[in-house]
This record gives sequence, C-alpha cells and structure tokens, in this order.
Amino acid sequence: MLFFVLFLPATILIHNVGFTPKVNVMAPSPLADNPGYGGKAFAETAFFNFEIKPTWNDVLLAFGMAVFIQFTMSIVLNLRYGQGAFCRVLCPYAAMMAPLMNKSPVQSKITRVAQCNGCRDCSNACPQGIDVSREIFHFDGKVINTECIKCYNCIDACDTNVLKDTAAPAVPQTDRLKPYEKRPWQQEMVRKDGFLVNARHMQVFDPLGPVADFMSIIVALVCGGITSRFGGFWFYPGAIISFIVFRECCLYMTKFAKKKTSSVVSST
Repeated sequence: MLFFVLFLPATILIHNVGFTPKVNVMAPSPLADNPGYGGKAFAETAFFNFEIKPTWNDVLLAFGMAVFIQFTMSIVLNLRYGQGAFCRVLCPYAAMMAPLMNKSPVQSKITRVAQCNGCRDCSNACPQGIDVSREIFHFDGKVINTECIKCYNCIDACDTNVLKDTAAPAVPQTDRLKPYEKRPWQQEMVRKDGFLVNARHMQVFDPLGPVADFMSIIVALVCGGITSRFGGFWFYPGAIISFIVFRECCLYMTKFAKKKTSSVVSST
C-alpha cells in the first residue's frame, strides 16, 4: 500500500504523457509536474491551466505553489502526527526494514550501561517518539522498538551516560523506579475531555476501526487522484489534507455519539 501511494503520482504522469520502452530519464522531465514548468502554472495535461509569464508576480506565484506542496507534504503531516511523521507513516523503507530492526539478540541496540534515574531526557529527545527510559526498564535494558532509527539523540541527551549502542548485556537496574512498574505505558489510559485516551509517549495516530481506517485510505487516494490532475506532485496535498480532514470528522462524530449516549444514560 505504501509503495502504491508513493508511486501513484509517477503512474498518473506516465499515463497522461505516455510511456515509451526507450530508456530516457528526462522523458518526461523530472520537473514536468512542478508549477511553472514550460511556462504553465500546472501540468500540460491539466484540465485547467494558465501561463506563467516572466514577471516577478508570476514567478512568485509558481514558487508559492511549489512551497505549498512541500509545506503540505512535510510540515502539515508533522504537525498532525508528530516528529518524523513521513518516516513513520509513509516512508516505504520502514515497512521493508521493520522485520530486521532490533530483532536479533546479537544485534547492537540502545542499551542501559549504568543505573537509570528516570529523568526522561532520552525519551523527550527521541525524534521517533519512543519512550526510551521505560523501554530500557521493561525490556532488560534494551530498546527493542522497531521505530528506533539509531540517531543517538537519546545517548547525547543523557547527562549521566546511561545509554550506549552495544550488543553487550545491559547493566541490571537495581533501582526499580516504582512509577514505571505501576504504570505500563503501552496500555496506559488517561481521561481527557471526559474520554479515555491512550497516553503512551509514542507519536502515532490512534486507529478508528478497520472500516474507518480503510475508508480514510480510499478517501485520500480518491482526493489525491483528483488534485493530481493539476500535476503528479499535487497528489500529496490532496491526499494528506483529505486524510486528516476525514479522520478528524470521524473522531468528531465518534465523540459526539459518545456524549449523546452518555447524556441519555445519565438522564435515565
């Protein structure tokens, strides 16, 4: 599914401009879908288009369109789903390499080599949203989470030199850190706005159920396909924005239904 989504803009572009078995990396041009290419605001095959003339206003307009595409692909996705959202949600390498990440017992992992005091600086520094301090407490001093990308931010953030990337056994944790024992973070739930929500540190979006999750992907593909008529790279703003909006609507409707049900129950 990830590969299909990532290659869909290129597939649409080849479908619109044609394909020849002759190997030519410049046909179509890699920039053919960018705003301003060939003096056009959108792709040549777009159902709506206008010329970009060599004036500052038009050049700034084309530049603004390109920035908007990048803004949607990066900043909007990160704002909604946390740091490193593209790497965790869309990057195909994660799907390919996950079976090999932090699975082997002899593989080097982020390891506890001294007593952890539970300051959580390592967890707060992790760009993947891994709760490192609890991970090394519950899993024999090793970070086994497959989201780990070995950026070593946690090692750099630890002022007491607790962490190291090694395959050697971890130092036993004699200080049991009772808050971690009483609150298993992977199933931890807290009450927020009257509803129980997952309070784990991992920056992921909570599933809505198999039907809603499947429909959100379909809505994203359909809306991305519509916006890609303006150029292949316009697929991403349409898909990302529609994906977020659809899920937000589903969450709002779910919360509204729960509030209505709870009010009915309380009144009876």
